[in-house]
Amino acid sequence: MKISVIIAFYKNFPFLDLILAGLQRQGYADFEVIIAEDDHVAATLDYIKKRSAEYPFALKHVNQEEDLGFRKNEILNKAIARSSGDFLVFLDGDCIPHKHLLKEYAALAREGIAFYGRRVMVSESLTNRLISTGNLRLLSLFYHVKYGSRRLEDGIYLPFFRKKRLGGSGAVIGEYYANISWK
Repeated sequence: MKISVIIAFYKNFPFLDLILAGLQRQGYADFEVIIAEDDHVAATLDYIKKRSAEYPFALKHVNQEEDLGFRKNEILNKAIARSSGDFLVFLDGDCIPHKHLLKEYAALAREGIAFYGRRVMVSESLTNRLISTGNLRLLSLFYHVKYGSRRLEDGIYLPFFRKKRLGGSGAVIGEYYANISWK
C-alpha cells in the first residue's frame, strides 16, 4: 500500500529538516511526501530542489498565493488532489513522526478506518538542541525527562498494547504511535 504523507508547512525550514529526517528513518518505504505550503516562497522551491535527492522517497510540493491569511485547509485539499497514495497521513509542520508511524498505519489500514496520534510536548531547550544538532536520538525518553518535556506517556511506543475504541461513525481509532511536537 502506498502512503501519501502530507506536511502542512509555513516558513520554518529547521522544523521541516527535522520532519524529513524523521520520515527518512521510517521502517516502511512505500510512501511519498507532499509539502503543503500555505504561501508561495521561492526559498521553498530552492530547498526542495536542493534536498530532494537526499531522500529515498518522492518529495512533492504544492503551494498557494502569497500570504493571504491562514488557509491551511485549502492547501491540504490541494495536496490531497496531488497525492497518489492509497492512504493519507497528515503531519503538522511542528511534528516529527515516530520511526514506526508509517509501518503501523500500513499494517492496520482498512477501508473506512481513521487513526489519530498523540504527541510529546518537547521542551523549548530540547527543541533548540534538536534544531542545532539535527540529532533525532535526542527524542529518547532519557532526554525528554532531562529537558523537561511534557506528555511523555503519549510518546511511549507499545506495539503489543493498542488501545482501541469505536467512534460515532464506527471507525476504529487507535493510540499506538506518537508524533513529537515542540512549542
